[in-house]
Amino acid sequence: MATHHQSDIAPIRINTLLLRTFMPQAVETFTVSLVFETQLKTVGRWQTRQWELAGILSDPDGPRSVEGPIKLRESRNSAQYMWKGLQIELYNDGAEGYWYNLLSDVPYAFVLCEQDPVDDEAVPIPITVTVNQDEAGGHLETDNLILSGPLPADIRNAVERYVVNNYVP
Repeated sequence: MATHHQSDIAPIRINTLLLRTFMPQAVETFTVSLVFETQLKTVGRWQTRQWELAGILSDPDGPRSVEGPIKLRESRNSAQYMWKGLQIELYNDGAEGYWYNLLSDVPYAFVLCEQDPVDDEAVPIPITVTVNQDEAGGHLETDNLILSGPLPADIRNAVERYVVNNYVP
């Protein structure tokens, strides 16, 4: 059996221009801030933290890179934190998922978060914010936390305009 040494393996070089050419490009982007809230819940003798998305704020003049978590308030059993500079991006191939979301009574944004596997007190880190119901459903198969909340009216209206102009069922 042949053995390979580190020096036998050629490094892989990625042509970033080529990669950008084949990766889907967002056709519309919205900057948002997110407010996460945690509550200390008691179940029997055990206490655990539960996280929810307390608010999604349209923030067109907000930062273009992620900032946070920013502590807004804290009490013995609850706390709120804000993340700024997240992007909701619309893609041509996502129109059907946006359409399904708009058909619901209250269209939602879905936030994929990473959680610290050891420290359940740590604030979840938002990775992606989407309005594509299909994409959010796909993430439910992972171990990541998915939070959701109603879309701000201006973003909901812009997504609706995009779907009306670009989606053919």
